[in-house]
Amino acid sequence: MRKFFVDAEYISVDEIHISVKEDVNHILNVLRMKIGDKLIISDKTSWEYVAEIANVNDGVIDLDIISKSEFSNEPDIDVTLFQGIPKGSKMDEIVQKSIEIGVNAIVPVMTRRSVPEYKGADADKKVMRWRKIAAETVKQCRRGLIPDVSNVIGVSEAAARVGDFDIFLLLYESEEEFSLKQALTAFRLEWEAENGQRLPKMAIFIGPEGGIDDTELVKFEAAGAKVVTVGNTILRTETAGPAALAMLSYEFSV
Repeated sequence: MRKFFVDAEYISVDEIHISVKEDVNHILNVLRMKIGDKLIISDKTSWEYVAEIANVNDGVIDLDIISKSEFSNEPDIDVTLFQGIPKGSKMDEIVQKSIEIGVNAIVPVMTRRSVPEYKGADADKKVMRWRKIAAETVKQCRRGLIPDVSNVIGVSEAAARVGDFDIFLLLYESEEEFSLKQALTAFRLEWEAENGQRLPKMAIFIGPEGGIDDTELVKFEAAGAKVVTVGNTILRTETAGPAALAMLSYEFSV
């Protein structure tokens, strides 16, 4: 069954109303669904429903709720990806693959070595595109929540958020000794000893194609970020984030 996302205010005890023009058009004119067909509906917060189309009137689709359940396809980790904005359309791929693997939120970061310089309307336009890709990806992989893609921020603002997380990892191509595996193993053992099975709030920072410069690195280190390497090879920026997310997922998933 196809999945759609509806704000909780349009969901009652036994009915759901879809009025977003794009969704209505997709259901009726692209999927060619009709009365009696079933959909999966997420309320974007905690619940998903199996519902049957009962009526179509004045651009609104009314559905009868058949069943209700808590989300079952959300990942067991809470990870935010801070991504230095790369060239071209690479960010599209990063958003898509990171969400498939299980990222909880994505923060685009404008660094000194980010070649595209998104400001004002250009930045807003790009963020809207990435949010649309996020929503489409969630529908494809059947997650219950659409991960947030925030507005574009700078390095100083990103570094100021290091303290918001239980661990903040920065992948750095010139780091040669402290690996991501070492950092995760040590952190997990300490975390579980103090917090049991409660999942930590984690973050990863990935630089753009040219990496981050020394002044930016200092800002993150001063804020408490752990600088790590993922191995002897240097990963492309569009590969590094999803690869690191897969490692975190393996280490912390129950």
